[in-house]
This record gives sequence, structure tokens and C-alpha cells, in this order.
Amino acid sequence: MSQLLPFSDLRLEKLFIYLKFLSKKLPTINEPLPYNVLEDVDMDSYKIDTRDEGTKITLDDGECGLDPIISIDVQYKPDEEEKLSIILDKLNEMFKTDFQESDKLILKQLADGIRGNEELNAKAQKNKKENLRAVFDDYFNDELMSVRKNNKQFFSKINSNSQLRNELKNYLLDLLYEDQAGKV
Repeated sequence: MSQLLPFSDLRLEKLFIYLKFLSKKLPTINEPLPYNVLEDVDMDSYKIDTRDEGTKITLDDGECGLDPIISIDVQYKPDEEEKLSIILDKLNEMFKTDFQESDKLILKQLADGIRGNEELNAKAQKNKKENLRAVFDDYFNDELMSVRKNNKQFFSKINSNSQLRNELKNYLLDLLYEDQAGKV
């Protein structure tokens, strides 16, 4: 409107220009963020990086400083062999299967193959467990096929029961995610 009719009051024209630029900076109540802001920001996955947590804080003169706080983890952590034994015991109890201690070696091979996948490890470090679960199926199936080549009996036990297969997959996902959480 100011282009058609000039403002007779200079103070009102200055106020109009000021408010025009101010309205762009104020948050909106009912409207979402502009599309270009939503396109530039990807907040589907966010992880806090704590690599510099253990560095010493120094003052400007460089002579004195504060040492980092060291957390002491005193919780009991069972070793990998015990974790695999627990998994086999749970599967035997839940599904009335007859997995033996010799099957623990095959399960260890399966777990090591999953843990050794660098692409999957990178995804486990950057994503939540629920998001990782969506892509974990493919990696689990690939490793299960490699186990099939060496031990068809173990493969047939797992592949014949879909509930057993899903439960084993969940246990291995928990192991992978627990390992990656311990490395961060």
C-alpha cells in the first residue's frame, strides 16, 4: 500500500518498515517451520558425542587446571561366553529346544559375524535400538545363511520356528547394541 499512496506521517512509515522485518523474526503460533528450514535440518537421529569428556581443563595461564571427573563402573559384566550360555538357556526354556554347549560355538560364530560387520556397527553407533531393528533383519539373515553352510542342523532348528528365530534375533540385537554402547 505504501507503493500506491505515500505515508503522510514519516514516523508511521518507519514503524511499518520496522514491523515488516520484525514479523519475519517472530515465531509463529499456528504455522509450522518454513519448508527450507525443515529441509535443511535432519533430526531423525541425534547422538551426543562425548569424545572430549576426559580432557583436562586448563586456565589461560596454562599452569593450573582441573582434572576430568572419572566415573568408575563397578557393575558386574558377564563375559561373552556366559552371555551366550544365558541366551541358549533362555531359548531352551522358552521353546523347549535342546541346544547344547556345542551350539554355543555356532552361536558365537553368528554373534561374531554380526559384530564384525562394520556397516552395521556404524549404524548401531548412530541410531537408537528401535531404528536399528528395522535394518538388523537383513544382516541377521546374511549371517544365518553363512552359518547354514557350516552347520545345517543348527540352521534348521532356528529356521523351522519363527518365534525362536525372532527371539534369537532380538537377543543378538541386544548384544550388538550393548557392545556399541560400551565403545562410545
